[in-house]
Amino acid sequence: MKSKVVFLIFLLVILLIPVVQAEDALDWYTKGQYAIGLGNYADALTYFDNALALDKNYGLALSGKAVAFNSMGKYTDAIASADAAIAIKPADQTALHARAYGLLRTGRYADSVTAYDRLFSTGYVRSDAYCNQGYAYLNLNKSDDAVANYEKCLKISTKNLDGWN
Repeated sequence: MKSKVVFLIFLLVILLIPVVQAEDALDWYTKGQYAIGLGNYADALTYFDNALALDKNYGLALSGKAVAFNSMGKYTDAIASADAAIAIKPADQTALHARAYGLLRTGRYADSVTAYDRLFSTGYVRSDAYCNQGYAYLNLNKSDDAVANYEKCLKISTKNLDGWN
């Protein structure tokens, strides 16, 4: 019985070590993704920066930064991070989506439409992306294109209120 307890404590310590320490870029990236999931965007940026300090061409960390910046309302920073990620991996869907959304939120509607088209060309299919492109078309007074995008949005998710709106 005593050996089982010692073994369980040993196993617990081994399992907790990776959570406490981050030793390489992937570890820091994973911590950043976890922080985003918790809504801790400032922490996520720190973790992504730590990953980039170890590997300056770590595109996933740049994409993560773009997502965190968008979540914080720092759209210009999001676009810059997304552009850097796309320069490393042109078909990075996370970066392409973050860029398109950042452009939308800064009122660059024509650029956003083009960015969403590029995102969709990678096979990306999410209702919010089609709704966002529809909103960009609406702001460009292209009602037919907006309606077509909202219909695509609702085809994917009939419960998307933006699509119905």
